[in-house]
Amino acid sequence: MKSQKIIPLVACGLALALPAFAGTDASSKLKKLDADGDGRVSRSEYVAGKHDKIQRADSNRDGVVTPDEAAATTSGKKQGWNSSDKPPGQINKADANNDGQVTQAEASAAAQASFDKIDANADGFLSVTELEAAHKAALK
Repeated sequence: MKSQKIIPLVACGLALALPAFAGTDASSKLKKLDADGDGRVSRSEYVAGKHDKIQRADSNRDGVVTPDEAAATTSGKKQGWNSSDKPPGQINKADANNDGQVTQAEASAAAQASFDKIDANADGFLSVTELEAAHKAALK
């Protein structure tokens, strides 16, 4: 009997808490990428953030990231590898030439395209709201 009352309470608590977590993800991402501290992310800040991410993943420093390097870096986080929205045979959405690895140039081009997609109002900057919307869309 007690468990029947507790389950709806837990469900209500989660329903109230989840929107706050979604905002935190976007807020922390904005803070991480916002190099000049103006409260928004410019195209150059976004691309630089993606560049840093690729450099961290490139464990052997050969200028490309393989699926193994990405898997070791992300340790379970969604990175785009094995994503269902990529063409068949493509390892990563950024892997433009489908050679199984992502170069800095491919990552930069993918970051530029991603920025354009996320920048809903086309003002050249990403807000917390835009980052949150992109995060929610990626979870679908």
